[in-house]
Amino acid sequence: MMEKKDGQRVGGSPSPRRSWITHHRAGWLSALLSSSLLIVAFPPLGLSFLAWIGIAPLLYTLARAPRSAKSGFGYGLLAGSTFFYGSCFWVTYSMIHYGGLPAWLAYTLGIVPAVVLGSFWGIFALTFNIIVRRLGQGGFLLVPFLWVATEWARAEVTTIGWNALGYSQALHPWLVGIARGAGVYGVSFLLVATQSALVWASLRLLNRSEWEWRWTWRLVGLGGMGALVAASLVSSWGGARPSVPRPHEWRGGFRVLAIQPNIPITALFDPELQTRHFLRLVATTRSALATHPEVDLVVWPESPLNISLGDSPEVLDMLQSLVREHGVYLLLNAVERRPPDAWYNSVAVLSPQGEVIAEYEKIGLLPFGEYVPLRGLIPWIDRLPALAGDFTPGREYTVADLGRVKVGSFICSEAAWPEIPRKLTANGATLLIEVTNDGWFGPTAAAQQHLWHAIFRAAENDRPLIRVTNNGISAYITGGGLVVDHTWLGESAVRYWTIPSSPGRPRATVYTRLGDLFAIGCALLGGIAVLGAMMVRISSRSST
Repeated sequence: MMEKKDGQRVGGSPSPRRSWITHHRAGWLSALLSSSLLIVAFPPLGLSFLAWIGIAPLLYTLARAPRSAKSGFGYGLLAGSTFFYGSCFWVTYSMIHYGGLPAWLAYTLGIVPAVVLGSFWGIFALTFNIIVRRLGQGGFLLVPFLWVATEWARAEVTTIGWNALGYSQALHPWLVGIARGAGVYGVSFLLVATQSALVWASLRLLNRSEWEWRWTWRLVGLGGMGALVAASLVSSWGGARPSVPRPHEWRGGFRVLAIQPNIPITALFDPELQTRHFLRLVATTRSALATHPEVDLVVWPESPLNISLGDSPEVLDMLQSLVREHGVYLLLNAVERRPPDAWYNSVAVLSPQGEVIAEYEKIGLLPFGEYVPLRGLIPWIDRLPALAGDFTPGREYTVADLGRVKVGSFICSEAAWPEIPRKLTANGATLLIEVTNDGWFGPTAAAQQHLWHAIFRAAENDRPLIRVTNNGISAYITGGGLVVDHTWLGESAVRYWTIPSSPGRPRATVYTRLGDLFAIGCALLGGIAVLGAMMVRISSRSST
């Protein structure tokens, strides 16, 4: 037998193992580079400009060197899994601090959802490979459609649309405005279209004459200008943006008092601690109303207090006394039981007369937080408890009529479900309110990422959005997607905000009327293109 030395057979060819590693090294490195750039484009660093180049390394490698479909899927899977694991590392915080798991196990389990979500990047890379390899460089025109199709499919299949690429631009209102017509997927489309054009140009410029260099760059420049013009036109859909109000201006408008109590999650497991923090919350509200009596609505966040209006008459009596004394509406999170044994995570609204005038039961429950998926299908999964409690999903998109405004409220993770605020707006909501408790994730990037998602919900529907949290970041977001005031993470805070009143029902945006029609169109076009590319391949085989 021949001896091996330095990874090669003496007198023979390179080791198969070394050859395989060398063959795929560029693909691995480009996948990791893309995921790394996009991780830092999102909070905690939030270097959003990197989202304009983050996908390019992966695209370049997929297009530059011929690869098998399996290799393309692998590169995309590696990039996507690394991105979701790195940008959503905070999911392990609650597992460790409140679920009792050792850190090594929590970080290991975190790989599973990252791979599931990352597989949709793998599907994108696979379809990219089919389109560009079989249709040539003209297939680059279809790349942004394929990307949007897989982002939309991820949200539809897994119910988790978290950190779609477009969310990285949440702090740029002129880009967020695109969502008024096409949702967050419109921003994702623009980002990927730009990078696809740059990769195509770089491939065209390799070994080209000076004349071809000059005209290629002119075409890229014209394409970029066209994209910006299109983005400006789309962002104007749904009417002009409202003027930015001063959050502490008290003349006219609908006046909101937001309470951020910063109640520790440990109160969920200690009834005595719950009572103490509930009384503190009531006292804080009374003190704030004494200082600013001209308030229309008080908003309490989702919290670990487990307030139940139906099962706790003494709690309801205290809240009725509060609203009657100060003549205000009160919107609060409540955990309610419905016969025979269904529990709902809900939002209730009390009138100034003390009546419960509206209840919204959370529709978009959080997997493993509020329910355990696949129960009854996988035997061992039945033994896993939901972290915050096992809830039943609601069905009704309830809007509360408070006179001058109609409030559509939603809860926590529903900020990542565009369809829920859209249907609340379609049902007549003129003000959106999100109540949430990001205390489950401690001092991590979860709260800031959550805020960035809420910004898009306001802009998509052109409705002001009040975000009231247990521990931060509470915020007042205009219908144009601009954060005009906010609290800080980990503090107790009180905010007074005035929402501009407008006569009649505000105009509905294109997104409110049509929803994700743009993304669905991208999915249909992408599917047709892939089928066409496969038919081209079949035809070429039959002709030979």
